[in-house]
Amino acid sequence: MHNYLKLFLLVGVIAALLAGQSALFADDGKVNSSSGLWQDSDCGIDLVMVLDSSGSISAQDYWVMKEFVVDLVNSFIVGPEEARISIVQFSETVRTEISLSDDAQAIIDAVWAMPKLDQGTNITSGLELAEFEFQNNARPDTPRVTIVLTDGEHNTGPGPIPVADRIRNSETNTTPTIILGVAVGNIKLSEIIGIAGGDENVIQVPDFDGLQLIRSILFDYSCAVVTGVRTSSLPTAEPSISDGQPTATVVPPPQQQASPTPLPTTVAQGPTPTVFADNPLGDTTRIAFASDRDGDSEIFIMNGDGTNVVQLTFNEVTDDKPSWAPGGSQLAFESNLDGDYDIYIMNDDGSNITKLTDNDFDDWGPSWSADGSMIAYHGTGDGDIEIYVMNADGSNSRQLTTNNIATDRSPEWSPDSTLLVYFSDESGGREIYTVNINNGSITRITTDEWYDGHPDWSPDGTLFAFSSTRTSANSEIFTMSVDGSNKRRLTDFVGTDEDPSWSPDGSMIVFENTASGNWDIWIINADGTGLQQLTNDPATDWSADWDVKPCGVDPC
Repeated sequence: MHNYLKLFLLVGVIAALLAGQSALFADDGKVNSSSGLWQDSDCGIDLVMVLDSSGSISAQDYWVMKEFVVDLVNSFIVGPEEARISIVQFSETVRTEISLSDDAQAIIDAVWAMPKLDQGTNITSGLELAEFEFQNNARPDTPRVTIVLTDGEHNTGPGPIPVADRIRNSETNTTPTIILGVAVGNIKLSEIIGIAGGDENVIQVPDFDGLQLIRSILFDYSCAVVTGVRTSSLPTAEPSISDGQPTATVVPPPQQQASPTPLPTTVAQGPTPTVFADNPLGDTTRIAFASDRDGDSEIFIMNGDGTNVVQLTFNEVTDDKPSWAPGGSQLAFESNLDGDYDIYIMNDDGSNITKLTDNDFDDWGPSWSADGSMIAYHGTGDGDIEIYVMNADGSNSRQLTTNNIATDRSPEWSPDSTLLVYFSDESGGREIYTVNINNGSITRITTDEWYDGHPDWSPDGTLFAFSSTRTSANSEIFTMSVDGSNKRRLTDFVGTDEDPSWSPDGSMIVFENTASGNWDIWIINADGTGLQQLTNDPATDWSADWDVKPCGVDPC
């Protein structure tokens, strides 16, 4: 998982897609009764929206964008102790339409009054105005979010990524500073991904009308990414796919929040964790994970009980998302060692690092097939994020998904190496799908308004482990049958649970959780019992993958 989406995936999807311009709240301070949007009083962020106002945007699309921004503003409870919002727009020139404000009506008035600038695309200057807002007008120790919305690439002056890095890494704020990217149309994604700090911080829509399909997703990003608090979610529109284009079928807004459907569960409630777990697989298995313990993201391994932590990579870049080769003698991982993200492999002692993908695009999230012959990944080869597969030596790379209105990511293999399970926002939300690697046929597994993500296939092929917000404010770990039935919640304790991976024998699941204040690695039995913490480091530990020790590693 990528560093900044850690704080999201935590991500989620709630489908609240109705319009509304007046901020009329229910007595509990949660519902905008005019728009039907669900709001969260815990979302106390400083938010700067950086909006494209260049000549490539038609007058009609510019109006649609204004409507979207007003609806997004109305999603928040705006106030001195709640969310504060600033609006910046950029072309070749830039303007701050309103500085960080706790007056919702003043913000909305500023949006409607914005003039269209109609010049080139200077994202850098727009980000510099956002940086100025944070440095001069932000509240101390308040989570900060920048949303960059654009239909094209920067084309005026110095590039925007160094400014984006400064904003994210500002020493003036001790809480997270996150940048989210919204890409409109079929634009090259590498730049906006670089601005956002990772592909999973980017949402792409086919056109400006498609913005309404992601309003609640973007609201959820803005709150949950930085606070760890998921928003209440309730559908007011059901996204659907017709002829390859998204549409929204409007449903009347509910009058009260629906209670989640109860699921069968043996739930871990969060006992006092045991670091260096009492784990029968500790001597015979190893867990690979990513951590920023040395200042940037590197690949580490440890025994299945959390002992014997060993660092494998020592690059001053981002190495992430390790995936074991069957038998545990090699690892695949993603890295921006050469500038953009590519897929690499190495031996289990960190030696013989070999680059497998070498192109002008970004490739992430490798997953090694159970038979060892192939590696799946997601990348931007066709301009948006799709699923790819290649031979384990990097040859014969081919694209499996061709969805130009969505991002498809995080593929994991079936035990027979014929199918991949992944998650996608094709429906307007985040749902789980499978794709057949031989004929490209796609099957949708989950069909609801909740965030469902990061699926992993059980070793016996009967279950998926995945993370979801279907029953709680924060994402939890679930299992379900591979046809989408028999959903079962495994976790229900402090923090956000994400990115599950099965143990080699299918008896346990490793995942990441924020209960200690940052991401750490935890394990749990497949029936929801036996919750135990494996890492407890001040740094961030994430992206765990579990496999057997190869013969020759003592004990074997």
